[in-house]
Amino acid sequence: MKRSLKIILFSAILLTSVNTYADMSYWLAHKMVKKGVDIPSLFKSIPEGSIVTVLPKWIPKVCDFKYEIAQFESSIYSVASCVYIGKIRSKS
Repeated sequence: MKRSLKIILFSAILLTSVNTYADMSYWLAHKMVKKGVDIPSLFKSIPEGSIVTVLPKWIPKVCDFKYEIAQFESSIYSVASCVYIGKIRSKS
């Protein structure tokens, strides 16, 4: 009984942590879709090599093509996760 309770508690904590992490990784994409936001300024505080989640049209501008790029379809909009090159390319 005690072991079952520990397993259930561990599973609940794990699921909560995973959901929280997934929400945190989408922070950039959430800010990018807001009306009137200065998107280039959002990238100023992000270090080169960070994994970012962006809107697909920003893939050619900020993603490092040496690494895999994963695209996802959510119920609200499409996003892509990639490694940030540390700058915004002027031509895509």
